[in-house]
Amino acid sequence: MSEPILVTERLGKHFGALRAVFGVSLEFAPGQVHAIIGPNGAGKTTLINLLSGNLPPTDGLIRFREHDITGMTPDKISRLGIGRSFQKTNIFPNFTCFENCWLAAQSRRRSSMQFFRPARRLADVETRALKALETCGLGERRDTIAAEMSYGEQRQLEIGMM
Repeated sequence: MSEPILVTERLGKHFGALRAVFGVSLEFAPGQVHAIIGPNGAGKTTLINLLSGNLPPTDGLIRFREHDITGMTPDKISRLGIGRSFQKTNIFPNFTCFENCWLAAQSRRRSSMQFFRPARRLADVETRALKALETCGLGERRDTIAAEMSYGEQRQLEIGMM
């Protein structure tokens, strides 16, 4: 079995006397789908906020690919490859699936938007966008307008944009 890609050890978040997350130790295997379930108020959203950097933990640590990311900002965590989605779908509805993924891939480039750039750099963005579509299972929907897809497919697209 491969090493876990994401690990938490005794992770906790306290808001004054309220312990929203307490002593959570988890291991997430690469290439697997995991679910965090529980009743309202159980701390699921707080846990996701801790993992994505939207909240700093009070206790414990978070490791991603053996690197300590505890307390890192969301932008740094995102650059490492951890993304998150929210309940509201966040896509460009009037653009195609490919255009959505292309814009997401372009936004992750370290360089600023340049009007005159070598074509190979644009090809790199296109390659990443196509790979994202394949990874999220929408490779054959490349030219479909996002608004014309089902809600489930739109969520898949959103994952591809991460």
